[in-house]
Amino acid sequence: MKYKEIIFLQGEEATEALEILEKEGENAAFQYLLQWHCGESPIIEGNSPFGNTDKLFYREHFIMCYNNKVGYIGLIEVM
Repeated sequence: MKYKEIIFLQGEEATEALEILEKEGENAAFQYLLQWHCGESPIIEGNSPFGNTDKLFYREHFIMCYNNKVGYIGLIEVM
């Protein structure tokens, strides 16, 4: 799998994004994370960056992964 990591937020950095996810849903959280998409990330080739217990949200060629219990959220672009 080839992908670009757009943003990965964990702990305190993830608080705002996870609150948006909880209150407004996956679409709103996706839009919030999309603000970091600038096209300058390097292409990574390898295994998917998701954990076994992550929840995934697919939109076009993007995948948002999150885990409320662990406290992180991220967005990748599939190449």
